[in-house]
Amino acid sequence: VLVSDGPPHRLVREGPTSRFDIDVTRDGGWWMVHIPKLGGRTQARFPREVEPMAREYIALSTGTPIDQVAINWRRCTL
Repeated sequence: VLVSDGPPHRLVREGPTSRFDIDVTRDGGWWMVHIPKLGGRTQARFPREVEPMAREYIALSTGTPIDQVAINWRRCTL
């Protein structure tokens, strides 16, 4: 999405710029999140925490602002 608050030379790009696939598996009481592109893993206690935990891990690992990280659920195995 491009947003302009003035002349065309002042266009600013907003929205996700870095997209990462995640694979999610259930392991006991935890949801294990694998980020293949980074070779990293994180975990979440509840399904609603999977995406925020993945985005935080990616943001910290890559230096990308968290609001510019997009997640693609590639696989979820129970």
